[in-house]
Amino acid sequence: MISLPALLAPALAQITAQARFPKPEFQDYTEPLLEMELEPSLFDDGWLRVAILVGLLLLAGLATHRWKSRKALLAISGLTLVVCGFWLRPCPCPVGLHLNLTAAWTDSHALPLSLTLLTVLPLAAALLFGRLFCIGGCPLGAIQELVHLKTVRVPLALDRLLRFLPIAILLLSVVVAAARGGLRLCHLDPFFPIFTFTFAVPQVILGIALLALGIFVSRPFCRYLCPYGVLLRFFATFTVNKLTITHGDCVNCRLCEQTCPNGAILAPEPAAWPEKYVAGRQRIQRLLAITPLALAAGAWLGFALAPLVAQTNPDVALVKELDDMGGSETVIAFIVSGRSETELRQAAWKATRTARLGMTAAGAIGALIIMTELIGLARRHPERRNYTIDPALCVACGRCFALCPVERARQLQNPNTEKQT
Repeated sequence: MISLPALLAPALAQITAQARFPKPEFQDYTEPLLEMELEPSLFDDGWLRVAILVGLLLLAGLATHRWKSRKALLAISGLTLVVCGFWLRPCPCPVGLHLNLTAAWTDSHALPLSLTLLTVLPLAAALLFGRLFCIGGCPLGAIQELVHLKTVRVPLALDRLLRFLPIAILLLSVVVAAARGGLRLCHLDPFFPIFTFTFAVPQVILGIALLALGIFVSRPFCRYLCPYGVLLRFFATFTVNKLTITHGDCVNCRLCEQTCPNGAILAPEPAAWPEKYVAGRQRIQRLLAITPLALAAGAWLGFALAPLVAQTNPDVALVKELDDMGGSETVIAFIVSGRSETELRQAAWKATRTARLGMTAAGAIGALIIMTELIGLARRHPERRNYTIDPALCVACGRCFALCPVERARQLQNPNTEKQT
């Protein structure tokens, strides 16, 4: 056990040194005036990023909804990679966009309007026109789109299972930020070293592995890891202007379904047979019956994991070191700072309470999402006569446009459409 004099020895040595060597005095010295930072102007860096994002979203909207050009979408991806990836390094970054709002709300401080718009605009675009941000504005999506050469399809069951992983990442990162544990998820961005030309072993290995996997599996990070993609998927589910494969009539050639690497094409579905309808209704009734148990299990799991999440808060970690009679530099700095232990423990208690409430709610929400997905698979779908696009899964890559014979014939009859791209 470390004694209190041993803990205070470095601090006393520092105070003695300051007494022996006081601060030098200068003549004709004027203390600098500290001024409050003014509201950002319309031409600062933040508003420039907003203007670039708006421009890329507009181009992506035209290329998907009007031009229906795969070439134009590839050009937009290249522009996004250069501007938002290597120039802005990278911004906007989908790994930490949602964390800025969470941290600002928790700390009760105002967030710059430009940063708020960078977070909200892609979601608004998804609600109106689909996930345009995934092709125009997101540098992480752009680099994965450009390296994808040959599609190897992930088994459907595995694909659906892996899509729950970004939901867990989203919920966990929000709780950590709310508990003032910092924006830790931003430090795990696998593509950040590529855009900033820095070297961090874990990130570099993960980034290279994802790019290598992305050659065959379309957008592995976007589909199975991106937390912001969960929000885009949710808003795109209720999109107002749904994306169509062609302006003409579908001939059910299946080329769009075969070429889509993300499983976003919905095949025609006939009217359900009475036997199938009865079986589906019974399955839904069973799922609804076990939903309360699933919610309780998810909430219990989240509550059990809350102490680990609370340790991300510096005050909680410091209280644990004090209780363990540790002699780390953090403990010594706390003793020298003059901050009362009562204030420290009160702040740690608040962070722990936030982590418990947040993780309990996150566990229940995660279980609710899983049960909603299962009920959605069991419910009766309306009859579909043509191939359509699932707006929640579509990332606006445009591959279906390029192979659709109806759309290609229409563009050949109207050459001005290609000139516009």
